[in-house]
Amino acid sequence: MLGIKKRDTKQVFKAIAHQQGVSISEVKERIQSTIDEMYYSDDPDVQAEFSSYFGKKRPTPEEYVYTIATKIKY
Repeated sequence: MLGIKKRDTKQVFKAIAHQQGVSISEVKERIQSTIDEMYYSDDPDVQAEFSSYFGKKRPTPEEYVYTIATKIKY
């Protein structure tokens, strides 16, 4: 499991923004768009996967990154 703390998400956003050449707010908007697509998806497989991580709650970009990062296994 990846060792990440909730406060580390700011650094993650900053690193992604730097790598992609965009603002931190743009990174958050893109992640929010992904969250919304999954949350409102009609695909039962997408809904099942999303629910396995977040239940019925729609996470913030910070919660999304933290949750996904803590679930990564390598």
